[in-house]
Amino acid sequence: MSEFLARLGEYLPAEIARELGFEYRGCILATRTAIEVCSYFGVPAEPFPVRVLLYNEPYGRNVDRYRAQLLAGEEIQLGPEEHSVGIGFGKRDRSQPGWDGHLILISDGAFADYSIQQAERTHRGIHTGPWIVGPYHGGDCWTASHRGTTLEYQETDNFRYRMAPDWHDPSRIRRVAGRLIRQMRAEP
Repeated sequence: MSEFLARLGEYLPAEIARELGFEYRGCILATRTAIEVCSYFGVPAEPFPVRVLLYNEPYGRNVDRYRAQLLAGEEIQLGPEEHSVGIGFGKRDRSQPGWDGHLILISDGAFADYSIQQAERTHRGIHTGPWIVGPYHGGDCWTASHRGTTLEYQETDNFRYRMAPDWHDPSRIRRVAGRLIRQMRAEP
């Protein structure tokens, strides 16, 4: 399953950018489009709303001390001598309208985050690349790593993404998904 999700990641960001005319890093359209492509190829996939914490190696030594601030959506930077940085998004504040979470997909023992690059801070040692695919063995919290960055995913019960136009506008989703399907079918 992970191999298919990784292949999809090779194409998805560029196709969304092509459709919109600019680089798009939003999670809702990326996840919704990926689910459509998975469905076409018979790959089970479902949306999975999460909060995510990302931190560089020096911050990893301090993460337990600052977990609450990260979950609140704060960006933490310790003294410059430590070069320690952590960020989080998908906070719990539901008093404001709209989506304040992060959306990924899960599929038979794997997860895929096709919009994680929105959190990348290369100048601060947080490296994500445009997408991440990794193992998911159930549960409401798991960790992944990429090039010295740790990512902690935590399931939430925030389903506001379902109200977003990027979730339910079929025209854009179908156009991007159609091009992705044709590209992936043309591969050996």
